Amino acid sequence: MFHKKLPFKRVLMDSWYATQRLMALIDNWEKIYYCPLKKNRLVDETGGNEKYQRIDSLSWSELDVKQGKLIKLKKFPDQKKVKWFRVTISTNRTEYIATNELTASDIEQVKSTCSYRWKIEEFHRELKQAMQRGLGEAARSWGSPPETKPVYCGAFIVSRLCRKGLNIC
Repeated sequence: MFHKKLPFKRVLMDSWYATQRLMALIDNWEKIYYCPLKKNRLVDETGGNEKYQRIDSLSWSELDVKQGKLIKLKKFPDQKKVKWFRVTISTNRTEYIATNELTASDIEQVKSTCSYRWKIEEFHRELKQAMQRGLGEAARSWGSPPETKPVYCGAFIVSRLCRKGLNIC
């Protein structure tokens, strides 16, 4: 990533990658991460005064819901805290989002940032499918590309996604 000189500020990742080692690496790069945590993840919000608790068992005030909480994740260094948000996706689905952006204090901004993760996953899936099929139906539904060589297919899909509102251009 650094050898290709790709500029970035944030890393959006799935809960599968929310490990202490990877989060510390991103911290060392001085980059910001946002990632969902599994509901059974153990955390401490008491400064070590109580045992670690499952993330889904903690109580939330109205202010906590809007502005997030500072927590310590189990097995992280004692001084390392993350900002944690509870994001309601639907009536039966809640995500617990952790970020090292400790100044984050608006649930709507967190939702907006995290929504890019899903758009990126959709983009990756569609690009992969189109490349495997020489564009296939996913890209053809957007109109005919100038050529069907893989590099043109990728550029075509990126341009279509930019038109759909994914701000990657």
